[in-house]
Amino acid sequence: MPKATAAKAEAPAIRNLSPVDGRKMPAVAVTPVTQVKGLVTKSRLAQRKWNALSFDARAKMMKQAGRLMLERRQELLELLHDEGGKPAGEVLMGEALGALQFITDWIKVARPFLKEKKVPISPLAFPGKSAVVQSVARGVVGIIAPWNFPVANFFKPVFAALLCGNTVVLKPSEFAPRSGAWFVKLMGEVLPEDVLIAIQGDKTVGTALIHSGIDALTFTGSSASGRIVAKQAGELLIPCSVETDSQNNRGFPKGGGKELGTEGGRGWLVGCRTALELCGKAGGAHTS
Repeated sequence: MPKATAAKAEAPAIRNLSPVDGRKMPAVAVTPVTQVKGLVTKSRLAQRKWNALSFDARAKMMKQAGRLMLERRQELLELLHDEGGKPAGEVLMGEALGALQFITDWIKVARPFLKEKKVPISPLAFPGKSAVVQSVARGVVGIIAPWNFPVANFFKPVFAALLCGNTVVLKPSEFAPRSGAWFVKLMGEVLPEDVLIAIQGDKTVGTALIHSGIDALTFTGSSASGRIVAKQAGELLIPCSVETDSQNNRGFPKGGGKELGTEGGRGWLVGCRTALELCGKAGGAHTS
């Protein structure tokens, strides 16, 4: 009598259909939630070396990655058409051509922001002392991104975070996993190992990311999901930026000394404020 054998369970994967013709697209493996914390640890180890580089060194590599994305734009045109149903013209103007310009503009914004600034203090209260304000990287930034602009939505939070000396663990939308994987792979051809890591999956993986020990979080998505993310981040005292339904809610943990602020639109100024919040402020006094 033959022995019964259990069927081997398939590894969890994202299996989407192309909106162009309904055919099955290549499966993308889901990141096990048990591995998320370990990936964040790898990112944290990489952050120490990445942050130790000069701003100019980081900027140079970022611009090199931006140029590479321009050179490989045909890959992106084909991928976003296949995965998102976007016509070539929309991908070209809305996603493929913007990376280098975003990076160049962020360099102009971040360079003066990150410079050490002297602060006037009373010579009577602090004789022989001087004070400065230094902008320091937060560490590992978690980014949960939406599907509507599968690659361009990475530009604002990812580029700013990296330029400021952070490393990034990125969760693309489960509706556009291949686009996110392409972006991280291409950037990884230029950046040091584990400076930018992708994890794949649905909200379960996103929740695991929030609870993995990250130092800051940005989320773009629906208002309903944004409320849940902001609540979880607040309970863990993780600084977060939640952009929902064309509104940017800049959330600060309870007890952080700031009220929850809302600024409308996806405009450039909002983007600058949000991304540069990925750097903290550290003040100190030293003998002059």
